Amino acid sequence: MNKCSRLLVLILAAVLVGCGDKSNNNTDGAVEELRNRIDWNSIPSEYNPSVFEEDFNTQDVNRVFVDMFGFDDDVEVVYTDSLAKDQGYLKIYTVLKGSGSRGSFSSTIEKKNLNLERFGSYRCSIQIKNNKIAELEGLCIVRVQVYLPVGAELEVYNINQLLTRRFIAMDNQTFIKNFKSASFKENKNAVINDYLSSYAAINKRPALLSAELGVVIDGFSFSDKLEALKKLQAYVVDRENIGQMIDSKFSHFDRPEARRICGL
Repeated sequence: MNKCSRLLVLILAAVLVGCGDKSNNNTDGAVEELRNRIDWNSIPSEYNPSVFEEDFNTQDVNRVFVDMFGFDDDVEVVYTDSLAKDQGYLKIYTVLKGSGSRGSFSSTIEKKNLNLERFGSYRCSIQIKNNKIAELEGLCIVRVQVYLPVGAELEVYNINQLLTRRFIAMDNQTFIKNFKSASFKENKNAVINDYLSSYAAINKRPALLSAELGVVIDGFSFSDKLEALKKLQAYVVDRENIGQMIDSKFSHFDRPEARRICGL
């Protein structure tokens, strides 16, 4: 189903915002100090607490992308030795007051990326205070757990937020795409840092072309161009083309400094 055809109604979820380690394996009702986790054992029966599972297969997959109606309050990856290789499942916790639908589940693979999504109508209005439900209307997801076999080297993302450690460096095509999508200088620098850190995490070195570096330089103005050059020029593999790129992307006044940075 095309994402654009998805009927998604999200009514304000007024919750206490917390931050913490989303890879924690605590699946009990214990309230974690720095997380927005509902005390599952405290939920009254009138809210119809329910847990259901969705199985998936990870053969020929290196990344898993989760999107359960945009839910991102309490999502974690749990590793277990009870699963066989290439097997996994989602454990989804819901509450319900009145009427509501949990939609349908979709599992698709595209270019070694496994997309796990829910489609359909989703109506949720919830207030959480002190890790307990204060008000509820409709059906709401309150926790999602991604279960994988122990030792699975898969990157798991929820709404594009990485939940596991990195196993794969960001390819240049994705880097340029993400960079072009960034609107402000801070966001552009964050994309560069994410690109470089993805290689550092797996002890590898990126390999940029001068033309690709030129795209990045073009996304900045004035002295910010030089700062971007300082971060990335050492990773250019076609060094013979750097001079031409500098002449094309830098002003007459900045070219000498740009050449100095690149050792030309």
